[in-house]
Amino acid sequence: MGGSDMNDRRRTQRNRVYWGGEISFSEYLEPFECVVRDISVEGARICLANNTKLPEAFKLWVASRQMHVRVRQIWREGPVAGIRIEGFEPPKSAIDASKPVVPKAAIRNF
Repeated sequence: MGGSDMNDRRRTQRNRVYWGGEISFSEYLEPFECVVRDISVEGARICLANNTKLPEAFKLWVASRQMHVRVRQIWREGPVAGIRIEGFEPPKSAIDASKPVVPKAAIRNF
């Protein structure tokens, strides 16, 4: 579903970027890294480890741009996923850091 087919369906042009990002979907789990490769006002293409499972909806933090957004996965092909931006979150520094975080190592066997 991704690839060149997606180019034809886009309503806005994406800009090529190479930004480090963090994906989070639970306040109790440690975020994991990704790379944002293309971005537009409506969505982005991200790259992550091939076996990394993503939920349908999650949050993406791009520290270099101070951008914290709610997103939804639209398509996935191996390590590449297309996401739609659904809304912006407050800056990460405003998030409560007092909540406990479960290390990734504790959930790898799920």
